Amino acid sequence: MKRIPFLLASLALLAPVLSGAQEPAPQPASPKRTIHEKLKPCKIEGLDEEVLCGSLAVWENRTTKTGRKIDLAMVVLPATSPNPAPDPVFYINGGPGYSSTAAASGFGQFLEEIRKQRDLVFLDQRGSGQSHPLKCPLPGSEDNLQGLLSDLFPVEILRSCLPELQAKADLTQYTTAIAMDDLDEVREWLGYERINVFGGSYGTRAAQAYMRQHPEHVRSAVLAGVMTADARMPLYIARQAQESMEKLFDDCMNEESCRTAFPNLRNEFRAVIDRLRKEPARQTVPHPKTGQPVELSIAHGPFTTTLRSMQYSP
Repeated sequence: MKRIPFLLASLALLAPVLSGAQEPAPQPASPKRTIHEKLKPCKIEGLDEEVLCGSLAVWENRTTKTGRKIDLAMVVLPATSPNPAPDPVFYINGGPGYSSTAAASGFGQFLEEIRKQRDLVFLDQRGSGQSHPLKCPLPGSEDNLQGLLSDLFPVEILRSCLPELQAKADLTQYTTAIAMDDLDEVREWLGYERINVFGGSYGTRAAQAYMRQHPEHVRSAVLAGVMTADARMPLYIARQAQESMEKLFDDCMNEESCRTAFPNLRNEFRAVIDRLRKEPARQTVPHPKTGQPVELSIAHGPFTTTLRSMQYSP
């Protein structure tokens, strides 16, 4: 998936919408006053300037409004214009599980032109980032490189995390729909009437949920790398990754230079897969930090997972 060109194309389409050229001039920026009252100046990694940080406590169980409250962490990059438009851009990260506030620096630069007229809001979804995070320690570290070459979903390890997570959270309350009600509460708390939603990958699914649940507060939306609402992830990951590989092989065969360099690519790939299904491949490599030799092995699952991840970018 050629992510960067797609995002640039999306933003090219979004820019006229966000320019407000066909709309009345922005009203007095009451949201600007509100965010400065409710958030505090802060510095985040990757940006030299001060931005705004804060959190909002919400009910974990939004239906009963009893029991535990959780803090939702957010970062706001205020518009640089002295008279900004009243509707900000809310960025929803992928995963689910990736932190939106951790992406504030990179996307703040990426959306620099849009930020001239609009605040950029980054909210960590409940259970992720700094919003009551539900973390399951996975294998792999500088001291355990082999652990980094594990399966994508180590089921037994994930199951072993359940008791610890259940002790600090009602896991039934960490769904997309509930998280989007959180987002709307944050929108209201910050003083915004309508917002522009930007979702990437899983964030597109969350954005669709927000649009369905709170349409009256949506001005526009960009969905980059759409994940449909009925997609049963990760059920189709292996099949779709294989389809992508087959298309890659077809593209190679249709391009003379690639066909000349790799005349038997599809069959060679299948031979490697067959070999890894029988036994892992072993190789001694230098440790990336110490330079000392380390023997590692890679099995079929981690190998194909790595190939799939590589397909996210050209």
